[in-house]
Amino acid sequence: MLDIGSNSLHGNILEEIGSLSELQVLWLDSKKLRGSIPSLVFNISSLRFINLSNNSLSGSLPEGICNHLPKLGELHLSHNQLNGQILANLFRFRELQYLSLQSNGFIGSIPRQIGNLSMLKELYLGENNLKCTIPNTIGGAQSLVSLFLDHNKMQGPIHQSLGNLISLKFLDLSNNSLSGVIPKSLEALRYLNYFNVSFNSLQGEIPTGGHFANFTAKSFMHNGALCGVP
Repeated sequence: MLDIGSNSLHGNILEEIGSLSELQVLWLDSKKLRGSIPSLVFNISSLRFINLSNNSLSGSLPEGICNHLPKLGELHLSHNQLNGQILANLFRFRELQYLSLQSNGFIGSIPRQIGNLSMLKELYLGENNLKCTIPNTIGGAQSLVSLFLDHNKMQGPIHQSLGNLISLKFLDLSNNSLSGVIPKSLEALRYLNYFNVSFNSLQGEIPTGGHFANFTAKSFMHNGALCGVP
């Protein structure tokens, strides 16, 4: 495990870190790190946990990011200045349970391969510049407990396949440009206790089954033409 602890570490991540061939945990969050993430970091096949969040890291993610990390379970890259596309390779980590790319500058779409992550429990893609529809394959990630896609430029409908996320507790789709209706398939989410679709362009009747009776108007405000009890 490499944890620098509470200090004022700053500068670039040295490429020599790639020589730590038996490293399992890399924890360098909340420092003053800048520059790109060395591709050699993603060559440490023993890594299970990477946390580089809350820094000033920039650039795009290496194309071969998943080729040498068969055991990776958590990847924390939130609150940086990373950009470019969200690589489809990210969704090939079969053991990945936590992925956070929140508060960066990622563009483009969410790869359809998201449905392959049967063990993924938490996904945070909020506060980026994603301009796409919600992929209809997302229902395959049935272990998801938290899904945050807020504060992007998401378009199109809320896909019915979200109703297949049987473990989902937290769903935030707010501050996008989503349109159409709220699918009644979401009524089947028996564990859902946080739901937010505010600041979109949704219309039609708000579902009333399941936990929807517990959500207040705050979850639905500033939409096109929603109607219903809240």
